[in-house]
Amino acid sequence: MCNELIEEIIRGIRVHFTKFLKQFQPTDLIKAQLGVAHSYSRSQVQYDPNRQDKPIIQAIAVIDQLDKDINTFSMRIKEWFAWHFPELNQLVPDNAIFAQCVSIIGVFLVLLTF
Repeated sequence: MCNELIEEIIRGIRVHFTKFLKQFQPTDLIKAQLGVAHSYSRSQVQYDPNRQDKPIIQAIAVIDQLDKDINTFSMRIKEWFAWHFPELNQLVPDNAIFAQCVSIIGVFLVLLTF
């Protein structure tokens, strides 16, 4: 429903926006335009049923969730095993190696009890 006059007025406001409002700098306007563009693009991609990148978005979400789960499990292992061998936290900072050490130590503890 826009005619050429409305488009010209909007263009004039956009070009001279920083002159109308003195507290805004030209960089503020660029940041605002970029934010609006990102928000608009995000909303358009979100509601597009035919988008091809949906599996990629879901894979990234799964990877993020797996990272969170691994960190949670690592914290639990360190917390629980700290009752038996608290020095291991300082000796082995890597989570994967820590879990392997706990597994090996657990096997030896089981063998020693029999």
